[in-house]
Amino acid sequence: MSPLQIVLAVLAFLGAGNALKAWYLAHRVEQRLKATCPGGNKIWIFPLGALQLLAGTFYPFRGTVGDYFGNVREYGSTCLSCASVWGARPTYFITDAEAAKKICSDRHTFIKDVAAYEMLNIYGPNVYALAYSSCPIQLTRRDKANNALVWKESIRLIEEWFSDIDSRKDPEKPIDLSVELSQLTLLVISSTGFGRRGTWKAFDEPPPPSEVMDFHTAVTKAMSRLVYKVLTPKIVDTISNTFYIPFLTPLLKETKAAYDALQYHMLDVIAGARTWVADGKKADMEAALLRNLVEANSMSFAETLTDDEFLSNTLAFLLAGQETTAHTASFTLSILALYPEIQEGILKEVNSVWPREGPPPTYKDYLTKFEYTTATFMETLRLLPAVPRFGKLVQKDTVITGHKFQLSPDGKTVDHAEPFAIPIEKGTILMVDVSGLHINPMYWGPDAEEFRPEHFIDTDTYRWPRDAFLGFSGGPRTCLGQRFATTEAVCILASIVRKYEILVPPNLRQKSFEEQKRIMLNWHPGITSVPTGAKTVFRLRK
Repeated sequence: MSPLQIVLAVLAFLGAGNALKAWYLAHRVEQRLKATCPGGNKIWIFPLGALQLLAGTFYPFRGTVGDYFGNVREYGSTCLSCASVWGARPTYFITDAEAAKKICSDRHTFIKDVAAYEMLNIYGPNVYALAYSSCPIQLTRRDKANNALVWKESIRLIEEWFSDIDSRKDPEKPIDLSVELSQLTLLVISSTGFGRRGTWKAFDEPPPPSEVMDFHTAVTKAMSRLVYKVLTPKIVDTISNTFYIPFLTPLLKETKAAYDALQYHMLDVIAGARTWVADGKKADMEAALLRNLVEANSMSFAETLTDDEFLSNTLAFLLAGQETTAHTASFTLSILALYPEIQEGILKEVNSVWPREGPPPTYKDYLTKFEYTTATFMETLRLLPAVPRFGKLVQKDTVITGHKFQLSPDGKTVDHAEPFAIPIEKGTILMVDVSGLHINPMYWGPDAEEFRPEHFIDTDTYRWPRDAFLGFSGGPRTCLGQRFATTEAVCILASIVRKYEILVPPNLRQKSFEEQKRIMLNWHPGITSVPTGAKTVFRLRK
């Protein structure tokens, strides 16, 4: 054997030995955990890391604990144990409302794994990658008036989008919802959050010649290349700058140009907001989100943000304000094509609020009159959550409560549920399985896996289970943009259903309902859940 072959053989032997040792230690932890909590398998990929985003479509394997597409009914327990191989760390997947509420509320015992989110610190620390949200970030919650602007701008931009749709030659050509709604939500957040008012036509027009990429192009390219940006190791970036690598070098170069341009534009917006505050807020400023952040940051009692933190948080807000709403609305419109009776329910509600020849409803109308439409959006978030799971690291020994349950013979109703205490030791990883919690029959009933907007409509005899819904997370870290996203999404759904009949694409109409559903609602894990088959036809109503 050559010296190189000997070195490689030694390295392979040492690697196999380390893997075997890690497996054995994890096996011991796994067996210990099974004594107090059902479960019992090992996880080779750290559940909070970037690698899990890439492997999520196939790992953990189907039918094992931690499977993204698993079903809580299979195990008869709301808490499942396993062991992370590397480090032999106890790991639990939680689908229990009581336990999830405790995990989300006690932010001192259960903290975010900051290291797992460092990949999102593109310009500096931001709200995603902080163990606790800083004071200026929390103060951005307070501006309710901005939601009225969100409604108004959504109406304006939706009408521009409709004009484009109506001008297309083939009305039966499917609309790629995730692409077009991403454009729409980008325009809305850019205008209402950052004061960069654009038009739908801007996406079809070449940008003016300039040394710096224009704002909307920069944001579009930055968002579309976010996964490349956060998952590319710095050493690969350095090598590609030194040596030309086909495909990779041009991609990383264009990605860098987009993020540099976004930084340039965001610093300009931040400077304008600071001038507005310094001048005593004499003029109107529509960039409400950034305006509030700058204003809160100037308060004497607030923990101030650096320019890098401002930049990083604006990117975080853009991601939350664009991608999550666009993807959830895409799923919702696909569902309306699959369930025409639900579409008719929304149409009936919209027609009662917004007559065919009447002016658009106001934000106040939305707050009080779009109950079924809002419930439809929430039901989509229940069955297809934007963030299907999130993790916490345990800082001290504690106890959480799970439930073991028995199902009726038909497998739909919980006949009996019994609580049990689970001792949790410091250093444990707790994964709150949002998808599993949202289809847990203990809370959502025998039809937990069926799409029914009525799940979110209170009646005299029913109150929907607030603690069993984490579509916007929970506790002190509840989504800052919850009202923003709901306002925008309801406006989009009401406007589309009022004007168009939403249909399954022609190439799927001969397939079975289950096959249509599988294709149109397919998704893969990313920074948020990414739809892969959300395409529908919009046909003008007569």
